[in-house]
Amino acid sequence: MAYTETTTQSWGSRLGDSIKGIIIGFILFIGSFPLLFWNEGNSVKVARALEEGRGITVEVQDISRIDPANEGKLVHMCGDATTQDVLKDAEFGISHNGMMLRRMVQYYQWVEKSHKETKKNFGGSETTVTTYTYEKKWCCKPQDSSAFKEVGHTNSVFYSTSGTRQYAENVKYGAFRFSPDMIEKLGNERTYSLTEYKVPDKLRGRACVADKYLYIGRPVPQAASAPTAAAGFGQQGAQAAREVAANAQQPAALDVERTKLEMEQLRLQVKQQELVQQDPAATAEQKQAAKLAAARAEIEIQQKELLLKQAELAAQSAAPQDACSVDPANPQIGDVRVTWEVISPKEPVSIVYVQTRDTFTPYHAKSDRSVALLGMGTQTAEQLYEHAEDMNTITTWILRFVGWFLMFIGLSMIFKPLSVLGDVVPFIGTLIGGASSIVAAVLALILSITTIAIAWIWYRPMLGIALLVLAALLVAWLIKGNGKKGETPAETV
Repeated sequence: MAYTETTTQSWGSRLGDSIKGIIIGFILFIGSFPLLFWNEGNSVKVARALEEGRGITVEVQDISRIDPANEGKLVHMCGDATTQDVLKDAEFGISHNGMMLRRMVQYYQWVEKSHKETKKNFGGSETTVTTYTYEKKWCCKPQDSSAFKEVGHTNSVFYSTSGTRQYAENVKYGAFRFSPDMIEKLGNERTYSLTEYKVPDKLRGRACVADKYLYIGRPVPQAASAPTAAAGFGQQGAQAAREVAANAQQPAALDVERTKLEMEQLRLQVKQQELVQQDPAATAEQKQAAKLAAARAEIEIQQKELLLKQAELAAQSAAPQDACSVDPANPQIGDVRVTWEVISPKEPVSIVYVQTRDTFTPYHAKSDRSVALLGMGTQTAEQLYEHAEDMNTITTWILRFVGWFLMFIGLSMIFKPLSVLGDVVPFIGTLIGGASSIVAAVLALILSITTIAIAWIWYRPMLGIALLVLAALLVAWLIKGNGKKGETPAETV
């Protein structure tokens, strides 16, 4: 099922919005220059710091003792990081001897998606048809369904919790110890096994272990005699217990579903009355009556919400104490999945840090950047440096693209009024819009290369000059290309 909404924006309104957008576009355009310049400087400074560090790194073969001769030096070490700390998730009764314990939570929710189709009309107005569709998905956080366009997709959460992460405080590295920032760099996470996990008493009847998850859902109420019947009569008793449970569940479940349906009907009434209030053809008396009806419906909704909470509490109170009735294979809106990731108490780690007494600190290079490298497993110093250089390159190119994109978006917003003016005749506005986008992209590319070149002239002159030459050639090529297009072929006599 989908909900469709159609809106039309006049040409004057569109033109006004595009003129306002010039201010935002100008801010994005101007802001892209310092970002590009800073990015190039930071890239050079990081590269110089790594180059400086590589030249003074001291190899340490034995981490079982502290060598005073290496005090204050940038050292490379390999060995096992270990801890005796036990990390606990008290809420769920999880204990783990290791260096990290992370709780991750997912909620089964309705999710609203929208798809827009825009059509330009003769005269400059624009009609937008927005289609809203709904699907059930596992989400990292609860979804607010109060603003959904279509009723009937109400979200709930059967157990409120959130993700957490905690680290060991005492991690040994031979005769040394890791600082907190080093512990937070540790990796090699794995999923915590729930094979021997026992569901806490507070979650009995509404939680079970399903694969790697602790699955929490709406409990199915069961009669108090059901466990006894099951215990006394084997499989036949278990079947009888399930039938009793189903019969016991029906009143509370029906109350909940009936109340939800009544709430949705009331919400629909409120929307209908709001439409009456917005109807230009409605009289003042009709609008006043609609306003009062909407207010009464809102009050009834609040009363129904209270009844719904009472019905849900009644269902929960009837939940079994020593059996789980949720069905992970058939998730319901409001169900919750919890999983944990851990780092074991012993992991091989390689580092390049400054030896400072019995721990480590980053190395501060002359370029005002730090060298502090940590990698999982046994790695040479060269491998650690190469990885750091690769990450510096990747980060630099990502920020270059971000800078260019901000400049492109800014120029596009500055040029936008031109295409809106042309939209009086739709295909003309489309042509102007396409041409302005191409101009914005090329101009942003030229200005980005120029900015990068100026930055490199500041930090590394030879490469900067080469980039300026490249930008100049690009401009010359564009001018030459336009000149050729403007030439008129000679007449043939």
